[in-house]
Amino acid sequence: MHRKLIYGIFVVALLVAPMPIASTISSVAPEIDVRVDPSKTWVGLARVHLEVTDLRSAGSELTGRYRIRVPLAPSKNDSGTIVLKLAQPLDHLQEAGGEAAGNAHSEINGKTRSVDCRIRPGGLISIRITTDDRTLRFKTKYRPLRAS
Repeated sequence: MHRKLIYGIFVVALLVAPMPIASTISSVAPEIDVRVDPSKTWVGLARVHLEVTDLRSAGSELTGRYRIRVPLAPSKNDSGTIVLKLAQPLDHLQEAGGEAAGNAHSEINGKTRSVDCRIRPGGLISIRITTDDRTLRFKTKYRPLRAS
C-alpha cells in the first residue's frame, strides 16, 4: 500500500514539475566576457590609444565601453559605449575566426561611429573605427574570461 502511494506521488511530481523545452536549451548561448587588450595606432605623427572595457555577451551581441585618447590632440579624445553584433557564436569565432560589426556611440559628441572587427584564431583581433575624416585601424589581442 505504501509503495503504491509513494509511486503515485512520484508520478504526480514528475507530471507537474516544469520540464525544459529542447528548443529553448539549444538556442541559449553561454555568456562569455571578452577582454580586449589596450591598443594603439598612428594617425600622421599622432599616436592614438584605444581602451575597451571587458565586453559582455548578451545573445548575439558584445557590449562594453571604449575610450580613445590622442595625446597630441586632446580635442579628438572620445569615449562611450560599443555594441558589436556577432554573425556566429563567439566560441566558433575563436576557433575558426570571422567578423563582427556594430557601432560606437560617443558620450562626448553624441555621434555614432561604425566599428568592424576581424576576429582571428589564437586570440588576435583587428578593430576598425570609422570617424568623420578617417578609419582608425587597431590590432590587438583578446581572450575569453568566463562562461556562465
